[in-house]
Amino acid sequence: MRLRLPPHHARFPLWGWYRWQGTKQCQPDLRASGHLARGLPGVRIELELPENSVLLSDFDSWHCVLNRCFLSLNEQEDEAFVRELERTGVEQRWPYPEPFHLRVVSSWQYIFDLEAGDVEWLGPLSERSIQATFWELTISQIRRVDIFRAR
Repeated sequence: MRLRLPPHHARFPLWGWYRWQGTKQCQPDLRASGHLARGLPGVRIELELPENSVLLSDFDSWHCVLNRCFLSLNEQEDEAFVRELERTGVEQRWPYPEPFHLRVVSSWQYIFDLEAGDVEWLGPLSERSIQATFWELTISQIRRVDIFRAR
């Protein structure tokens, strides 16, 4: 975020959904499980933020960063990477030796390019979950607040 958004004094970013589970709605379905432990109260806040203050990324692809794995844009690229690891005797686990380490880390930049990748491999953009991170939220940017109890 520090490289892609204007500088800000915040120590930690804020996170939200731009589009949840590929629906055309931005907001998560509060009837779905997994938001909070069952029975806990929660709050869903609908925001309107300036486009230049938000960094969008693919939620499912972000798991490649979290799990430190290669993020390929198509099945052929993924298979070629695995074959190269096997050919050179490198185990498919972190930490990778060079030059594989650099290739894996560099591949993570694809989470920000929402148009990149094979639709058959990653799914159509209209069906993917897109997350948003931002540095600041002001009261004037809040459009709606829903209080709920987790199911």
